[in-house]
Amino acid sequence: MKLRQDRVAEEVRDAVAAALRDMKDPRLGLVSVVRAEMSADLTHAKIKVSRFGDAEAVRESEKALIAATGFVRTRVAKAVRLRQAPEIHWVMDDSIAYSQKIDTLLKEIHGKDAK
Repeated sequence: MKLRQDRVAEEVRDAVAAALRDMKDPRLGLVSVVRAEMSADLTHAKIKVSRFGDAEAVRESEKALIAATGFVRTRVAKAVRLRQAPEIHWVMDDSIAYSQKIDTLLKEIHGKDAK
């Protein structure tokens, strides 16, 4: 069953990414769909998205995503063949911004060691 969950999660992730590309909401900004996780019964999808920027930009993107949940769910229902369209749950993922911060700190440390 886990194999099917993973396969459906990838299809949902692709469908969500396509739907977000088609959105015209300027609050959204450049949002990346990092991962989708499906519940065991495939009725709930946890969509992890990343938005690089300050905290205000992230909050605005989150508001835009919440407002577009119905639109995205409809697009997922059309793209992925399931008995029931999954409920969409948004999770803001800051792992990309965190890794860039660590990378910058490491470069600073190595820059000071070289002097």
